[in-house]
Amino acid sequence: CFLEVGAFTLFCFIMGSLGMEALAATTIVLSINNLSFLPLLGMMDATGIKAGQYIGRNDTATAEKIAYRAWVMALAYMVCACSVYVLLPSWLMSNFAPGGDMSSASFQTIFETGRQLLLCAAVFNFFDATKFIFMGALRGAGDTKAILAIGAGMNWLVLIPGVLILIKGLHASILSVWIFVTVFILLEASVFFGRFKSGRWKKIDMI
Repeated sequence: CFLEVGAFTLFCFIMGSLGMEALAATTIVLSINNLSFLPLLGMMDATGIKAGQYIGRNDTATAEKIAYRAWVMALAYMVCACSVYVLLPSWLMSNFAPGGDMSSASFQTIFETGRQLLLCAAVFNFFDATKFIFMGALRGAGDTKAILAIGAGMNWLVLIPGVLILIKGLHASILSVWIFVTVFILLEASVFFGRFKSGRWKKIDMI
């Protein structure tokens, strides 16, 4: 989580080079997204604890079932949370209008951009749900080296360089950058899911 938070903090700084409106829209959308993101951390911890308990009992089959059930719960939660992004983006963004004034030209730009970014967030939150649940299961199994390697490699060798190339080299729009971030989170979630599916965590002796 530290590696991811650090990468996304740097991501926000980089977005500032696209202008104040782009930075403001990114910051607002990430602030809104905390309402969906933070509960995932609790679900990740709960998955790791319950999976670890059954692994400690040499019952890897039940530990695996717990991970998949937690995944279903996380996806169901995201359906509820992200439907608000899709159905009420204007209401969400309007809460950040300076002094409640929606008429200023600068905020209108932020408002329209933010509505588009909320749709990206609605998509990548489902990938985040997959990533965090299986990350928690792997952590409960003691597969922490793989978690560190995947997190460091994906965030600092793919995400940050990719964003820099798009913004500094290709002068991409803010929406293009967020689409890249969405695809990146899909890839990262796939790697964590693949690691869990491989079953290598079952061979780790934590005692």
